[in-house]
Amino acid sequence: KQWYQRRVRAYTSWFKAGEKEAMKSLQEFMAQKSRVKEFEKLKTLPTSLAPDTTALSPYVSQGCLSVRTFYHELTTLLKDTKPTESSLVGQLYWREMAYLIGYSSPNFHQMRENPLCKQIP
Repeated sequence: KQWYQRRVRAYTSWFKAGEKEAMKSLQEFMAQKSRVKEFEKLKTLPTSLAPDTTALSPYVSQGCLSVRTFYHELTTLLKDTKPTESSLVGQLYWREMAYLIGYSSPNFHQMRENPLCKQIP
């Protein structure tokens, strides 16, 4: 068979793209109230075949799900809880802090001429 006649997989990821899918995934995750309230990043399994975290990261990183929307949903559900570093709200804080540092630091993408990196000759 020719290379163009080979059967191609219909998908390369189990994530469905788009804002509607992102909102659907957010609502499905937020419906698991105890899971949201008890979430701790340190207790997740990074080698799990199925997502062990929120599975919302691709939607947030690609702009399908607003960080503000996610944050609002979280704070509404967790209004009586104080956020910690490893909680979902804490993870959003860390994410946004990293983006702010990256945006406001010249040459953040490299070591040379990056004021945050120690220059070793």
